[in-house]
Amino acid sequence: MTVLPALALPSRLAGFAFLIMFLVGTVVAMGSYTAFIGSCCEALKEKMPRITEKLTWVSSIMAIGLGLGIVISPFFGFNLY
Repeated sequence: MTVLPALALPSRLAGFAFLIMFLVGTVVAMGSYTAFIGSCCEALKEKMPRITEKLTWVSSIMAIGLGLGIVISPFFGFNLY
């Protein structure tokens, strides 16, 4: 999906720059989100020692549920992606 805008740009250099900036922006966004979640978990850990274990379980169950939903949804006539 990200290749199509790069192909529409006037030069190869502009397309390459678009892809590199998309990569950098994505990595920075994911890294900052992860740092935010990690710092929040560390702050909560002082008040509730087992919070990280509970958050891990909840996020794992949600990820498995979403994955199953994506795999099973075409059989019911719609897509989740």
